[in-house]
Amino acid sequence: KNDGVFYFHCSQGKDRAGLAAYLIEKALGVDEEVCREDYLKSNKAMAIRVEYLIEKVKNRPYFNEEYKSSLYDVFSAKIDFLEAAIKTMVEMSGSVLDYIKKELDVDIDKLRKIYLE
Repeated sequence: KNDGVFYFHCSQGKDRAGLAAYLIEKALGVDEEVCREDYLKSNKAMAIRVEYLIEKVKNRPYFNEEYKSSLYDVFSAKIDFLEAAIKTMVEMSGSVLDYIKKELDVDIDKLRKIYLE
């Protein structure tokens, strides 16, 4: 039986999975602000991982504030990244929903019927 539940992830949860979550929520009609907030939620979980990494390497000769900052950059979801993706989708197709329909070949009405009805 298809109960409508699915699970997806990537190694960091911020790039592929974060963008996929954003696109799925957009297709389902979730408010833009909520989609953006959800995209950034992986930062909470990743903060624990970054602190762990910092603790492991803080006594290494290469460790400095610039290195520490770069760890946060690499392991953080950035709204700028999402906005760049949105800009590209709009340029390609006119809107994010049109991108989902045209470029990803998703039947949004069918998706909504499966997950919202």
